[in-house]
Amino acid sequence: MALAVRGIANPLAVIHYQKTAQVQKEIIAICRRHQPCCLVWGLSGGPIRRETERLARKIAKMVKLPVEFVDETLTSRDAQNILANRKGKHRDDAVAAALILEYFLAERG
Repeated sequence: MALAVRGIANPLAVIHYQKTAQVQKEIIAICRRHQPCCLVWGLSGGPIRRETERLARKIAKMVKLPVEFVDETLTSRDAQNILANRKGKHRDDAVAAALILEYFLAERG
């Protein structure tokens, strides 16, 4: 997950998918804590795309926020490239989430 403050996207957290209910609970808690104005959800190609969209729409309805979708193709690779020369704990997924949010913000101007 990532959060944009004043138009700057920052990595926030990594939610490790185990069960849908657990993911929903964690995202709802983060939404309550940070009070975003919308959810931006990365979508990949492939067989889980529809399931991912359904989950995003369900969570958006639960937290009463609009949801926008962004193609996340290659964001994990881009995140790995960004982190390649840095020491310490790599958070590829969190950086990829920030990139997805940056792409969304750039498209919206």
